[in-house]
Amino acid sequence: MGRRAERTARRGRWTTLAGSVVLACAALTTGCAPATFNVRAQRAFSNEEAVTEVVTDRATDVRAARAVAMRLLEKVPYAPADEWIANLALQGEVAKRVKTEIESKPPYQGGEHEIPAAKVFRVHLEKVEQGALAPRKNAPMYPSVLDALATVSPSSKDLKAQFLAYDAAVNDLAEATFAQQKVVEDLRHRNVPMPPSVPADPPALVQAKQRTGVADGKVRAAEAALMPSIEGLAAASTADPVRDRIVKDSLEVLSVVLRTTLETRALIPIVEKQAARSISFAQRDLFVAERGKEAERLGLGDVPGRMLGSEAMLAHDEALLERTNVVLSGNVRVPREKTAGFLYKESIVDQVVGVNWDSFRAHAKLDGEVVFFNQVGTKGVSGDYTGRTRRLSYDVKPVAMVGGRVQLAFDWLHLQNAATLGGAFTTDRIFGVNGNIENSGSLGQQLGLTGLASDVLDIGAGLVGIRTRLKNATFTNGEVTEIAVDPVTGQDTGTIAKAPLQLSYTQLDVGYDVAFLLSPETVGKLWIEEVLVGFRYMSYRLPRVLYELQDVNPPGSENQNFKFARESLTQRVSTQSYLGGGTFRFGQGEGRMISLFGDVGIYGGAGPTKYALTGGQTENPAALLINGSLGLGARIRLTPRKLRLRVLLEMQYHGEAIYQTILSGLRATQTAEGTTYQVDKKVDFGGLDIFHGPRIQIVGVF
Repeated sequence: MGRRAERTARRGRWTTLAGSVVLACAALTTGCAPATFNVRAQRAFSNEEAVTEVVTDRATDVRAARAVAMRLLEKVPYAPADEWIANLALQGEVAKRVKTEIESKPPYQGGEHEIPAAKVFRVHLEKVEQGALAPRKNAPMYPSVLDALATVSPSSKDLKAQFLAYDAAVNDLAEATFAQQKVVEDLRHRNVPMPPSVPADPPALVQAKQRTGVADGKVRAAEAALMPSIEGLAAASTADPVRDRIVKDSLEVLSVVLRTTLETRALIPIVEKQAARSISFAQRDLFVAERGKEAERLGLGDVPGRMLGSEAMLAHDEALLERTNVVLSGNVRVPREKTAGFLYKESIVDQVVGVNWDSFRAHAKLDGEVVFFNQVGTKGVSGDYTGRTRRLSYDVKPVAMVGGRVQLAFDWLHLQNAATLGGAFTTDRIFGVNGNIENSGSLGQQLGLTGLASDVLDIGAGLVGIRTRLKNATFTNGEVTEIAVDPVTGQDTGTIAKAPLQLSYTQLDVGYDVAFLLSPETVGKLWIEEVLVGFRYMSYRLPRVLYELQDVNPPGSENQNFKFARESLTQRVSTQSYLGGGTFRFGQGEGRMISLFGDVGIYGGAGPTKYALTGGQTENPAALLINGSLGLGARIRLTPRKLRLRVLLEMQYHGEAIYQTILSGLRATQTAEGTTYQVDKKVDFGGLDIFHGPRIQIVGVF
């Protein structure tokens, strides 16, 4: 009962500590989490490689799609019930023909890239525009749809002029935003200090921000002038058949303009991310003629600024067009889903398609791993062991295991992983020898929660970006040998005793990926994929012979010389350590068909231990621990990028090195400059413990 109570108490302390870490991480990260997140847009293009030609084509689509939509409103001649109004609807065979045409031309010809809905709408609307501008039998009644709409209500008579003023203002805002971003990029390139490193912006940036502020003010003034005319459309009388037709036709056009706006806004973050990835991939090529000029060489230098300008413009467009559509649809009692703009259901805009089969995701993993245990440096890793009479040798058979797990997750509109069936992504044992290996990502289960409570905690942790991982390797086939050592020569003289050995090694990580805090230039140049900073808990128990080492140099010496003083009898020593640090992944990124990566980790901390040296009492000091890790691996994509099912083969060889010591005494030395402190005595654990081995994973994501 005593041991059980002790284990329960330890688990309670760990639960409290881990819970505190989670709360702290949540508090730090909540402010950084986006208020909305377009899950479908993010996932639709997640499998793609960032190809420059595709990125630039999509950047062009963002601006061109808006331009053609606005021309249909402002410049295309119109008469009630015109044929081109009926041609606006994008669905059925019309949509198939447009997509087939796009797939037959670069950059999508023979490729593995998704065709964005914004591209489909752009091409379709350009065809509608061409047809509307073709010679016609009867002269149009109005220069544009806006001219016609301005006639349906006296309070909307200035609608066309006000809309043109608004359009000019948002275009100026887009150019000002682009110019400001170019100034920022130029200042960064020249390493000019900017806030927060200095109190004030450089003069060039102050001037650029002033221009943007003036442009934004003009947009808001134009909106204020335009809104009364839009609201006036609600009072338009549709008793007259011609006016009724004008309102319905205008609603069709405006619904298409709104849908195009929604699709292009959803595409902008994808273009920005893929532009950065394309530059980053170019930086991560093993053989590059000229580093540092990747954006210029790829022709992507203006893309970030252009996308920021387009986002500033389209944000105003969306709010204005949403209200206009609501007013007109209410006037003629036509629901939005029945309008021309929203008949097309292939979309990356969540509010357009709602919840369907694309909202569900499935993960399947087949995991094979082998873990070896070795101890190195048994001749002395931090001092002279001459004088000891025994040491231990470990012969532990490696653990080999194959496991698998399936998980189903559900995305609700802007909320990724809104519900998860199965919660943890755990490796369940299928086959194993010499023990067992468990890898888990469920923080709830690690804290002792089960069922719904565990899932709720995992979902909440995932939303604020907390990453968790548990690794538990149990070795059940091993032997420990106690070996006699000549105290003078340090040579082995024979075997004293042998005993069966079982070893359980546990490592639990709770962290947060802070790579987003680094500049894209730094991420690209250093090949950074992930910077996981946080907390690590480690625990394992082994038979040990501990050695006390004492500094034999005179007090005040700059250097230290540790030599053997005394040793312990063979005893089981438990290691429980609480560490802080980080793991860094460097690599070429997941977008390539074949990519290389490497992991580097460093953690440090301490934890309680218990031991007894020869002729001494049992002691309970804190043992200092340093944990370093290295890993090298490669990823191979086994499925085409355009296929929603993504299968990856990941191979890695990974090692964990653990060094422990106990500082059992400090020595104070008085000098002319004051008191200095040096380690006088320390207790070592006999060597450097290493857990290492290969791991192969096949992961399928649908």
